[in-house]
Amino acid sequence: MASFDDHWEQACKNLRVLESVNRNTPDSWDWQLTIAYYCVIHLSNAHIAHVINQHYRTHAEVGKALNPYVPVNPSAISPDAYGAYQQIQNLSRRSRYLCDVIGSDDTRASFTSDKHFAKAIRNLNTLQIFYSNRYNKLFTPITLDCPRLKQDPLQFIVIK
Repeated sequence: MASFDDHWEQACKNLRVLESVNRNTPDSWDWQLTIAYYCVIHLSNAHIAHVINQHYRTHAEVGKALNPYVPVNPSAISPDAYGAYQQIQNLSRRSRYLCDVIGSDDTRASFTSDKHFAKAIRNLNTLQIFYSNRYNKLFTPITLDCPRLKQDPLQFIVIK
């Protein structure tokens, strides 16, 4: 099974892919958001592998392992980090299936825009800070172009 280092390395690789897709296909908000989500998945799996040596195969299992509201959960993350995890997961589901997870009209497609991408990047940044502090590991900053993020002070993401 993949180790902490394997998952961390994959998350960092995905960050570089996100930067490349953003630079080369700037209006592909759905794909960029999905890549950001998979960065978070690998960071979360690194954490779970490190803390409880478990290797989950479903998003539901990962979510449960991270949930701070489950009693006696050694792999739980902070409520703020967990909220960021849930939000980026919902945004990724929207981008992959064209459905809004949070109570919308299911009769029409819910497309992903730069607004959704900006929300996802804010949540990615929250989780990068959480895991970076938890494991005393830094990320190489990436550069992204998203006008909706110009005013946001992001730690590991440079907005052009």
